[in-house]
Amino acid sequence: MRELAASDVGPATERCKASGLDDYAANNLIQYLAEQRLATEVVPSDTTLVVERFHDELGDWRVVLHSPFGMPVHAPWALAVGQRLQQRYGMDGSAMAADDGIVLRVPMMEDEPPGAELFLFDPEEIEQIVTAEVGGSALFASRFRECAARALLLPRQNPGKRQPLWQQRQRSAQLLDVARKYPTFPIVLETVRECLQDVYDLPALKDIAASVERRELRIVQTTTQQPSPFAKSLLFGYVAQFLYEGDSPLAERRAAALALDSTLLNELMGRVELRELLDAKVIEATERELQRLARDRQVRGLEGVADLLRLLGPLSPDEVAARLEPVAAPAQGSEAAGTAGTDQTGQGGLPVETPATEADAGAHLTALQRANRAIKVNIGGIERFAAVEDAARLRDALGVPLPMGVPLAFIEPVADPLGDLVSRYARTHGPFTAAEAAARLGLGVAVVGTALKRLAADGRVVEGEFRPHTAPPAVTSASTAAGGAESGVEGSGEEAFQPAVLPTVLPPLLPPLLPPLLPPVLPAAGVSEWCDAEVLRRLRRRSLAALRAEVEPVDAAAYGRFLPAWQNVRTPGGRGQSALRGLDGIVTAIDQLSGVPIPASAWEPLVLASRVSNYQPAMLDELMAAGEVLWSGAGSLPGNDGWVSLHLADSAELTLNPSIDFEPGDAQRRLLEHLQNNGGGYFFRQLTEVAGGMDSVLSDQDVVAALWDLAWAGRITGDTFAPVRALIAGGHTAHRQVGRAPRARAPRLSRLGRARGTGLLGSPGLTGGRYGSVTGTAPAPPLAAGRWSALPSPELDPTIHARATAELLLDRYGVVTRGSVMAENILGGFGLMYKVLARLEEAGRCRRGYFIEHLGAAQFAVPATVDRLRSYVEDAELHKAEPVALALAATDPANPYGAALPWPALNVDAGTGHRPGRKAGALVVLVDGALALYVERGGKTLLAFSDDPDVLAAAGTALVGVVTRGAVDKLIMEKVNGHGILDTPVAVALAQAGAYSTPKGLRIRA
Repeated sequence: MRELAASDVGPATERCKASGLDDYAANNLIQYLAEQRLATEVVPSDTTLVVERFHDELGDWRVVLHSPFGMPVHAPWALAVGQRLQQRYGMDGSAMAADDGIVLRVPMMEDEPPGAELFLFDPEEIEQIVTAEVGGSALFASRFRECAARALLLPRQNPGKRQPLWQQRQRSAQLLDVARKYPTFPIVLETVRECLQDVYDLPALKDIAASVERRELRIVQTTTQQPSPFAKSLLFGYVAQFLYEGDSPLAERRAAALALDSTLLNELMGRVELRELLDAKVIEATERELQRLARDRQVRGLEGVADLLRLLGPLSPDEVAARLEPVAAPAQGSEAAGTAGTDQTGQGGLPVETPATEADAGAHLTALQRANRAIKVNIGGIERFAAVEDAARLRDALGVPLPMGVPLAFIEPVADPLGDLVSRYARTHGPFTAAEAAARLGLGVAVVGTALKRLAADGRVVEGEFRPHTAPPAVTSASTAAGGAESGVEGSGEEAFQPAVLPTVLPPLLPPLLPPLLPPVLPAAGVSEWCDAEVLRRLRRRSLAALRAEVEPVDAAAYGRFLPAWQNVRTPGGRGQSALRGLDGIVTAIDQLSGVPIPASAWEPLVLASRVSNYQPAMLDELMAAGEVLWSGAGSLPGNDGWVSLHLADSAELTLNPSIDFEPGDAQRRLLEHLQNNGGGYFFRQLTEVAGGMDSVLSDQDVVAALWDLAWAGRITGDTFAPVRALIAGGHTAHRQVGRAPRARAPRLSRLGRARGTGLLGSPGLTGGRYGSVTGTAPAPPLAAGRWSALPSPELDPTIHARATAELLLDRYGVVTRGSVMAENILGGFGLMYKVLARLEEAGRCRRGYFIEHLGAAQFAVPATVDRLRSYVEDAELHKAEPVALALAATDPANPYGAALPWPALNVDAGTGHRPGRKAGALVVLVDGALALYVERGGKTLLAFSDDPDVLAAAGTALVGVVTRGAVDKLIMEKVNGHGILDTPVAVALAQAGAYSTPKGLRIRA
């Protein structure tokens, strides 16, 4: 279907006939696809899914996912979508799955209705969500009846007599009501296994979710006035399902929660236990961080102790001391250090770190207590200090008597005091048992277990078996003191969690703490453990990072193949990647390239046209006129060209980068003040009077020059890209453009057919009138077409701007390296971005590692990106396919060389000293990700990085194709690697591709 939709009518008809369809069937199919494309602009396929929204007859929203993956995938997907809709909006979406998609009903709402975000899931969570929701489905009820009948749990009074189906359903429903209370009931477990394995295709659903994360599969959304042809077919089945809903048996319409034994279910389904996937040392190091025991997580001073009590709950003085930063004191020489009883001696008077003592902690706690910011409580017979904000929770959940003087604001009852305390314990610990939490809180195990089950129902904690049996005991606040001890992990990066670098024994530098609780022991097999959902995600990520760290990094060519595909650049044989199309495709491309300065002459023919298959200049103008896209200048270039950036309007404040050195003249200042103070957009003729002020009138040429000075400084923009096109149409651009005829204008005549401003006999008519003059109104210059307006001010908060930039870099390059940051000339450089990316790593948004060889370990990427990057590694032992060549502008972010990757060395010395660079007007040709050709501006000089005839042949074809499709006007090539190009392998390859010889070299014309 994808290939048919992308083909012309003739080839599509021939292919349909070759598949066995007659003329009528072939024409009907092609017309059906054409109508779908007309309705949604994108035809759903195996590489692009479409979410369509429209109103039904009652005004409610229908949300339809068009997908070709079939009922085994769509049925569990619909369960997960229904659960998300219930969780976020508190409504039943009445999700229906079919072979061609999923249909939801969303009641009419004032806000924007849900769209594609409903269908996006974490691949690691989708299986758990479906397992939890399958017990309430009609499929489960019907399958349970069949399983119970096979197990002879629904016996007949007379085996030789048929039993009515409705009686079987009633008896099955009664049996299910009893069985759902027992987690180990075998028929319930077998029914779940049958649904998840025999009926649903969960592995395929997880692969789809992972493909969306890796951007191998796109999900686009559209809002239509009426259902598309594909949606009409789905709605017919949707109406039929709910029209006859009353005929469904009660047992198969009832939704009820099941109590399932996760261990037995995993054994039955052959799933791998999490305890086999989680690294014991990762668990230990993560819990040290959560408990603020790791060296880089310890606190200092009075405010730090107040934060500890708020984050971790009630603590004793010795526990607080373990979490305080060591005290730095100047050493008095080696002898003084030796008398301190430690092996840390100051050399040359350097400061020596000594662990904080219980007295230090007690002083801070006493100060907080005096300031009414902390209270002393007794929990389980142990005195601890708690934040005053926890007074009501401790009183209502644990029965702790409160001291006198607690402010009234802190003793008001809270909604769920026990749930708050148990949830905080889970957030600040790794995997734990209910007994461990109960001992810490001074409660019974059953009480804590009930609270944990309530939290699990809300998705805040997860039950299972997590800690490996062979792991050392997890570090807890009750049994470990590690203040001042180095954790052995640089930062908190996930790639650092490698078994080879994590400590197994803590340095014995601190005084032992009196354990207030029972020492933690690993639970026996079959004992349920609990873990906070977010903590478990972090443990999974870091354990996978430890495993991935053992995998060798990819070579530069693999990243050269990955980056263009990551940025949706169309390549021959694009491995099933989905081509961007239409307005949505342009928005997707601009979103990824927001704020990148690229020569104006390269944006449309070389950048956007290489990413959007049906790109037309009118599409970009439509988006700008609608206010969705903005353009800004970033400096002029010699000739009629300059650096231009595109931005999405809703995030332009985060990507705009106006020149800070710009000093406006009088005309520029008046224009800028008018546009900023009055708002809105103004045509050129409305601005001519403003530019000259009260004293003078500037010529059109002077006003145009003032406007473009402001545009190149990043201060103003237009509502169309036409002025930029008019600028580069004048020739002398970085990338030579194909000549375009200027716009022809008819003379403007009066209603009577005469030229404006003339009388009946050709004499001058009225002058100075509102609707006419002697000369008429001159048209606006093409360089100032459209409305001009001031650009929004960039984000002033440096933290917000830096974080947005870091996320944009991850989205743009997949793997962020020092070179890619330096190539963008970001204020603060890689040093600032490193700090921000490290924070994102701590939050689990990305991870640091050694992904691309020879680029150092300071590389950041999203885990799904790394998986896709490694899929581009080629096995040298496999049969090598035909080389794939790709021609790009050297300044295109899809070109990794000169940014993330260094320029490769030439095979021979370049006689003229030319060196490659990311220069305006230059082109690069990549063959299988490796740099093959570098073409200087205008093409006079080439640099060849390969002498392989097959590689050069593919590179020559790609280079000639750039000219023949009109992206560049012409190339005149005279030298390669500093020598004459004639009679070289490069000349042979170019001649075979379509270049022709001249006395000085080779020439390619459009």
